[in-house]
Amino acid sequence: MRVIGFFLFISLKGFIQARCLLKEISSDRMKKTIQLGLIFEFVALLFSTCTIRYPTSDESAVPVLSNLMVTKTLYLQSDIDYSLSVDVSDPQGLNDIETVIGFIYPLNQSASLWEDTLQDQGIEGDIIPGDGRFFRRFTVDFAEGQVGQYRLEVIANDRSSHQSNALLDTLTVVDDQKNFPPVLSHPFVADTLTEASLKNVFISVQVEDAYGKEDIDSVFFQIYPSFNPNFFLHYTLRDNGLNGDEVADDGIYSLLGDLSDTLRTIGIHLIRFQAIDQAGLISQPLVLYFYIEGINGPPVLSQLSIPDTVSRYAYLPFLISVRADDPQGLADVKKVYFNMINPDDTPFEYNPVPLYDDGNYGDQIPGDGLFSISVLMSSQTDKGIYQFRFFAEDYAQVISDSLTHRLTVVD
Repeated sequence: MRVIGFFLFISLKGFIQARCLLKEISSDRMKKTIQLGLIFEFVALLFSTCTIRYPTSDESAVPVLSNLMVTKTLYLQSDIDYSLSVDVSDPQGLNDIETVIGFIYPLNQSASLWEDTLQDQGIEGDIIPGDGRFFRRFTVDFAEGQVGQYRLEVIANDRSSHQSNALLDTLTVVDDQKNFPPVLSHPFVADTLTEASLKNVFISVQVEDAYGKEDIDSVFFQIYPSFNPNFFLHYTLRDNGLNGDEVADDGIYSLLGDLSDTLRTIGIHLIRFQAIDQAGLISQPLVLYFYIEGINGPPVLSQLSIPDTVSRYAYLPFLISVRADDPQGLADVKKVYFNMINPDDTPFEYNPVPLYDDGNYGDQIPGDGLFSISVLMSSQTDKGIYQFRFFAEDYAQVISDSLTHRLTVVD
């Protein structure tokens, strides 16, 4: 107001001086022009120096809670912690948050049984400090052994004593034990397997479940070749005293058997154990590595299929395919590919070009040993003779003999 008053004073002073000058001007037309100019100047000056401030309400300054997450079923017979978290925001920033508090009440009662602050400091279960996600662990002790439903409420207060919206949820306390997935321990397979020991392989793992052995639905392992995301053997283990299992119902699931027809790939292998309970909960996996010794034979290519001549204006894809076999089994074939030489005897820019046996890129049947790729020639492709050389490589980095083909591109 002082600033506005100052400018008003200046404007009024100038206006009075101008009025005095008007008395000395005899022309009525000139007087009217000066008067109109003074009025416009005064109004413009007034509005250029005024700032209009709109009133604000306290509601726009309060903290805001959202995305409440809490474990809703609590178990009296399980001595475990439960998690409570909520997103908090504030128009003045998170530094304006004084407290975030959780309360637990009996349903339809106002006296709280539990009260504690949530924190956002990256400790005691909070993951990222200062991200606005406030967290607190709590137990079922507040129920004092009483089953039933309880009301959860979370609020926040800022440094100006503004209170946020309240978020509510219902907790149910039951006289039961929380079901957890099975827990695996003590996995076993020999570090090294030979051609002879593959005929009598012992594999085992110990399994425990919070609900007892009766809650375990199945225990199994999967074997993967080196650097391959696809397993080639899935086997269910038993705890029935048969097929190599030494003692029935002792919690150790075992196999003693001949795997020589299946494990024919030489090199490092991965074995992955898991268990599933009756509710479908899956255990954390346990993983071991073992090595299979033997005399490795190279992959073998056959049944090459590729056109002899292709028109660059045909605009139709053609299929290239070749069969790959391996003395240690198809699972030992790591990759099949070709290198191409252009008509000017320069290597193709994108060598080596992979072929596929996964049902994609023109391959028709996944896992049948026939590796394929679909190719479409462009009208920009140079005419001439292209040389293709096909190879296969196994997981021991042994490369097959090559197959060679010449393809002629014409108009």
